[in-house]
Amino acid sequence: MIRWRELNNSALTSPFSAALRLARFNSPQSRREAEVSQRKIIKPTFFMDILIFKTDLDNRERITQAQPIIQNIQGIKRWNVDMHDCDNVLRIEAIQLSPRSVETILQNAGYYCEELQD
Repeated sequence: MIRWRELNNSALTSPFSAALRLARFNSPQSRREAEVSQRKIIKPTFFMDILIFKTDLDNRERITQAQPIIQNIQGIKRWNVDMHDCDNVLRIEAIQLSPRSVETILQNAGYYCEELQD
């Protein structure tokens, strides 16, 4: 399983950070209001898992048949299949998803699916 971290630095360049800098010259109340506004727009940092599987999804028809199964798995944000690769690689970007659960779901549906290690 490959992990990457998506960072959001919008708080450093947001209009509210400029307001916070300007508030230093104003009253303490306006500075507190600017700080509260600043806290509201900060987005949390999260981890996205990239899961890679060897499959038997070797043509568009099989991918179309497997599509509703894959899309119903909780936590998947994006997925694709590389049919030009000899392993017909299924690449899934997800949050908090176990590779074993993907394997089990696809195997129970009649597809071959095995996680490829790093």
